[in-house]
Amino acid sequence: MLAAFVIMNQSPESLF
Repeated sequence: MLAAFVIMNQSPESLF
């Protein structure tokens, strides 16, 4: 679960 949190923190806009 931490992996998703780190990714969202590094680049939240990258998901879109």
